Amino acid sequence: MVQLSINQVTSKQWTLEEDAFYYDQFHFQGAGLWRFKLDECGTEKTRAVMEENHLSVSSLSFVGGFTGSDGAWSESVLDAMATLDMARDLGAPSVLLHTGAKNRHIDSHARRCVTKAIDRLLPLAEEFGIRLLLQPMLESVSRRWNFLHDWEAVFQIIDRYPADAVGFVLNTHHASFLTEIWDRLPGRIEQLGLVQISDSVHLPRAGKRRDDCLLGQGHLLPDHRLRQILDLGYAGWVEVELLGATWGREGYQQVLESSQQFASEFFKPHSTSSRRSIKQDVI
Repeated sequence: MVQLSINQVTSKQWTLEEDAFYYDQFHFQGAGLWRFKLDECGTEKTRAVMEENHLSVSSLSFVGGFTGSDGAWSESVLDAMATLDMARDLGAPSVLLHTGAKNRHIDSHARRCVTKAIDRLLPLAEEFGIRLLLQPMLESVSRRWNFLHDWEAVFQIIDRYPADAVGFVLNTHHASFLTEIWDRLPGRIEQLGLVQISDSVHLPRAGKRRDDCLLGQGHLLPDHRLRQILDLGYAGWVEVELLGATWGREGYQQVLESSQQFASEFFKPHSTSSRRSIKQDVI
């Protein structure tokens, strides 16, 4: 059975305390931690606040820059190792990797920068029980931090490693345009490490920030695609990730309430007899 969480980027103007309190109030089981908030609050405080509000960590985003676009390769690897330490202390099952921009490299050399980094990180990640995850992103919104813009580029990297050690993220925003994943998913389901759901009325455009809408109100979240993921046996975290200024800080509670309602209706909770049973069996 999958579990429902929400990524902190969805409520990026809230404090950690606000995130955790309202995520719990709206019956989310976990939170996808955003690196900027974690760095600001620190591991000890984050762990305490999460535990106080009965929340698990569904993922930690992000480490990367392995192509040298954000500094030296060695510095990015050391930063990633330190982040794995934080992820272990927080009980995060996975850490998302952003490769870095292509940075004038040819494709093969850019991939080598990433695989070399994964080779260094993997023994530590496996020791901690943490899975490393990559994902393709639309070039129009990610060229500054991720050169993986199609599924084949992702698979060329992750196929080098055991599926339970290095996998991929399926984000419905990007997968709605990089559509070949749906035909390939049956043969790749063991490599699927995290599902992130989002929705949007408008197609992304170069130079424009994402401006998502509430789940089910746009065109990027067809029910049969979500059902396909479940029918193939995926049983990990489903993480709500909505970005944009449509609702602003004052509207975050509406986003949480609407997202929980969408998930509860789609995934059919087993029990609604009590507040805690809802949280345990929401999907």
